[in-house]
Amino acid sequence: MDCAWPRVGIYKDRHPKDRHPKNQRPKNQHSKGRHLKPPTHAAVNSHAGHRARSLRWGVLLAGMAAISTGAIFARWAMQSAGRSDWGFGLWLAAGRVTLAALAVAPAWPQTWRSPRSAWPWALGAGACLALHFVCWLSSLGYTSIAASTVLVTTTPVWVALITGVITQKFAGWIAWAGLAIALAGSAVIALSQDAGTIGSDPLLGNGLALAGALAAAGYLLLGRVAQQRGLTIGSYAALAYGSAALLLSPLVALWGGGWQTITPTTVLAIALSALVPQLIGHTSFNWLVTQMPPLWVTLAILFEPVGASSLGWVVFGEQPGIGVLLGGVIVLLGVVLVVLGGRSAQG
Repeated sequence: MDCAWPRVGIYKDRHPKDRHPKNQRPKNQHSKGRHLKPPTHAAVNSHAGHRARSLRWGVLLAGMAAISTGAIFARWAMQSAGRSDWGFGLWLAAGRVTLAALAVAPAWPQTWRSPRSAWPWALGAGACLALHFVCWLSSLGYTSIAASTVLVTTTPVWVALITGVITQKFAGWIAWAGLAIALAGSAVIALSQDAGTIGSDPLLGNGLALAGALAAAGYLLLGRVAQQRGLTIGSYAALAYGSAALLLSPLVALWGGGWQTITPTTVLAIALSALVPQLIGHTSFNWLVTQMPPLWVTLAILFEPVGASSLGWVVFGEQPGIGVLLGGVIVLLGVVLVVLGGRSAQG
């Protein structure tokens, strides 16, 4: 302050108008003052709002790109280990959720203080998550990336159906039409043999992918109840990921097969599957549902089959057949109608 105004004390006995000689008068007194006006609250809020929107859309794009890599890392791990059986699917699922559980371990002190009434719901969600990963990751050993990812993204359809059965409050005709369309598209893919040149048993793989979608629906519904009962996202993730890891670890020991086929490349692929699609992708969408309309987030997740199929074509040369492409378009159209119909029913 003293350095900013060194001459104030020299002119303290003069008239206020004479405290600054003409040749020493601050330059800003000659200005018209328009450059000295502070930014208005509206301008500040507009700038902050623009940055917030840019951040949200940036996170959305990053999340969309991240979840598209899940199938790619799983297929890479299978190729490096020379295995694609369901026992190796246990390895993939256990490795992914265990590393994810370790990443959210700092949330455990807060988790211990969370409401105990919410724990059973979170633990049940973890069991569904374990089943989801076992079914879906194993499906990639039997069918194409395109077919697997399209079928596993039918989760909103099963969420709508299960919610209607439990609450006896069904959505309108748009959602029901979408459900029928999505099921028809799933049947087209499941019965298609286009993946036969890629997967060893496309019918089994497609069935596993659908089972993974059902398990994911249970994970979402139980997780919603757990968070409604007082769990934060961090505490919920710690319980769900931790319980999934504890459930899968003994299964790997019993039916996972030998670890001799696990190479450093396999470990790297599993680690990347925990980091990119799980921690970056899923965490991005968990945060986005609190920042923007859930409808946009749900529709963005439907980009996964498109991104995964494109990456599978580029990286592994898996070109989807006509049946998979046709069924995929039908499924995604049906899921969009289910989401929009459910949104309309909620008002």
